[in-house]
Amino acid sequence: MEQLSIRNKQVFKSLPFECSYIASKKEQRLIVKLDREDKNQIYFNELMKKGFRRNLNHMYFPICSNCNSCMSSRIKIKEFKKSRSQRRNINSNTNLKFIENIEGDKKIRYELFLKYSHSRHSDSQMRLMTLDEFNSFLYESPVKNKVYDLIDDKNNVLGVMLLDCLDNGLSAVYSFFDPNLLHKGLGTLMILKAVEITEKLKLDYLYLGYWVRESKKMNYKAAFNNLEIYSNNCWEILKN
Repeated sequence: MEQLSIRNKQVFKSLPFECSYIASKKEQRLIVKLDREDKNQIYFNELMKKGFRRNLNHMYFPICSNCNSCMSSRIKIKEFKKSRSQRRNINSNTNLKFIENIEGDKKIRYELFLKYSHSRHSDSQMRLMTLDEFNSFLYESPVKNKVYDLIDDKNNVLGVMLLDCLDNGLSAVYSFFDPNLLHKGLGTLMILKAVEITEKLKLDYLYLGYWVRESKKMNYKAAFNNLEIYSNNCWEILKN
């Protein structure tokens, strides 16, 4: 921690709470508060490379007792190759575009978020977000980021992805989509589109957040080719 020169930052431990991924286990986090100062982006870049993850105005890293299942993950862009099913996903959704958000009607994205969270994450506190809280989450950030919309040929918003910007890549913070179109694989499609954007920007990595082998919710991350995980203080290719 000292090497990152964050001694002037607010650093603290959370109290143990129910784990979101493994039943019967408790989760605890080391938290570094971010503020809106010029060096914030530097702290963010370095902490992401050390396996941290951003949530709202802070970075966090799991420090759970007797458990190290949560491992930060990222796709190594240069060596990434689409699987057969991922190529089918792209080919079956050629009518959809992934475009950078230009504000527009924020309420449409909020309504889509509520539809998604109530259908896919009915036990999550996020489903209780108000419009103001959602707008703060999506549009106000202590670090540089981008919001992308997945739209059809009639400009209907079918999915949304929030991407943080690092000096060596992009980080997929959160995404949501129309749950009625689950068969179209829109979650996977948006990650594949984010890979393409990362490649066009000539960046090295797309960060996907924590991967937990024991969690079925996280299985989709291991389906991406050339996935690196942060383990034992270094990044290494995930071996299935």
